[in-house]
Amino acid sequence: AKVEVEPGAGLSLQIAWVRPPEQRPDSRAKRRADLVERLGFSVLNRRLAQMARAADPPFIGAGAGSYEMLRSQEVTSLGVSAEPGRWRRALEAVEREQRRAVQYGVRQDELDREIEELRAAFKAAVAGAATRRPAELAGEIVSSLGEDLVVTSPADDAALFEAAVTGLKAAEVSAALKQSFTGSGPLVFVATPQPIE
Repeated sequence: AKVEVEPGAGLSLQIAWVRPPEQRPDSRAKRRADLVERLGFSVLNRRLAQMARAADPPFIGAGAGSYEMLRSQEVTSLGVSAEPGRWRRALEAVEREQRRAVQYGVRQDELDREIEELRAAFKAAVAGAATRRPAELAGEIVSSLGEDLVVTSPADDAALFEAAVTGLKAAEVSAALKQSFTGSGPLVFVATPQPIE
């Protein structure tokens, strides 16, 4: 754990798990695996958002995700914003919900809801494909070069999505989410306006 005191700043916590990067080439299989993991995080993030909207929330906001950092490591991170005097309650609540998700997984109804949310986003992207600005397309192409990604159209993305979620079960998403929380960790970083124990 590391605590950084920054007077005047809000209180934030980050819990991370770090492991070697996968560095697999872009493919349908990789995109499907990334989507399955993303759906797991979507379920967890919806649960955390519901906790933040409760009558006496343990934290202001929280979110989880996974990303590759500079091709050197894969990081799964839980970020939390909390009131300064309530850091312990925030940390305990987020850690408890993360453990619950890893131990018990996601439910099929939760997964189905997230699939529908993403489906709507893909449909909107397909509908707006003709109105994309050239600068956006150029930016997408340029950024894909450094990451060895294949640029695909919104229609291709939607088709890949539908193929990936057809028959997708909560057990597979739960396993992917559980795998995301492996590696060195949990590592805890706290930025706080005043010293804490």
